Amino acid sequence: MEAAQWDQYKVDATPKGIGLYGRVYFGYDIYTKQKVAIKQLSNISVAKKEALIMRSYGKFKYLPDFYKFFILGQKGYIVMEKIEGKTIGTCNFYKKGKRRSPEQATRVLIDILKAIHYLHQRGIVHNDLLPKNVMTANDKRANLKVIDFNKAKCTRDIKYRKKDLYQAALMCIYLINGVVPKHAHTFRLPDKQLQRILMNAIRYKYQSAQAFINALKSLRQV
Repeated sequence: MEAAQWDQYKVDATPKGIGLYGRVYFGYDIYTKQKVAIKQLSNISVAKKEALIMRSYGKFKYLPDFYKFFILGQKGYIVMEKIEGKTIGTCNFYKKGKRRSPEQATRVLIDILKAIHYLHQRGIVHNDLLPKNVMTANDKRANLKVIDFNKAKCTRDIKYRKKDLYQAALMCIYLINGVVPKHAHTFRLPDKQLQRILMNAIRYKYQSAQAFINALKSLRQV
């Protein structure tokens, strides 16, 4: 592999992910040998904002650990935990993806909501909860991580919190059906109780992620 050194990190110069705002590379700390992921962003102020949010949320099972932020050659770099696995989708809710069982989708949704609840308690909203921003290793719950805080905000505004819950509901529909209909409220599921719970989120009826979780836990399969 072609290698480069950025700060104290030896990096594979081939990006592992390319997004609208930056690129992600894999490498390791030359002192500790710890494997890391490094997000490179051309806009330093945007990179600083994302790094600050990641630093502020601390450590949580369903979020990537933040290690360091540095500037090099007019670009910002965010060093974080290297996550094994892949995203549950390649783009948004409207590009066809892999279908999961309702039971599996519901369990994944609860773990996503646990991450969102944790963020909301700390005055952070994710604001971009899409299939490309949730990672798992072979769909195993223990490895689930909500990633990419480029659009995250520090706010306790209920409308942004409800947007996170709305997108979480769409995530469950996406996992079951493989795609979300253009008009989200027209979705249909075999399990009418789950459909009703998700519809409540789409209609912004839940006041918190915990209320959404509590509703899901009433399902027999969870």
